[in-house]
Amino acid sequence: MNLLITGAFGRCESHFNDFAELGYKVWFLQNEVDELPLPYNKIEAVICNGLFLHHDIKKFTSLKLIHITSAGYDRIPMKYIKEHGIKVYNAKGVYSVPMAEYALCGVLSLYKSMKFFAENQRNHIWEKYRTIPELFGKKVCIVGCGNVGTECAIRFSAMGCKIIGVDVQP
Repeated sequence: MNLLITGAFGRCESHFNDFAELGYKVWFLQNEVDELPLPYNKIEAVICNGLFLHHDIKKFTSLKLIHITSAGYDRIPMKYIKEHGIKVYNAKGVYSVPMAEYALCGVLSLYKSMKFFAENQRNHIWEKYRTIPELFGKKVCIVGCGNVGTECAIRFSAMGCKIIGVDVQP
């Protein structure tokens, strides 16, 4: 089975060897806008991100499987994929922990006036600042209760915050 991997996944020979052991012939395309290394009709599986923004999926007549390196499906033509029974996998959950940590870091940076202290440290000013608020006991409203929102709730709960989750109902 011909597997096209794009630069969205990254070139890693050990991973390529793992795919080969599973029976795939691996082809690599660094930039998804470039010409493909084999004919469209020979590709049966892809690991990509925005490949179908630059190459018409209708040309991939043997395509059976797509793995996108993002969590969302907005970069692939889902209607066509469903109509043609192509299996799709995504990176759901892969970015949840780093994004939640980044959210907590951002809130702490603002709450604890990190910019003020960093600037004072650079200028060798050792001014006391006694009115820094604490997160403990504060209410945190998380908009979106998917994977990222859930991981945010875990981290803010660990800081002693009360969590309110708001989500869209389908």
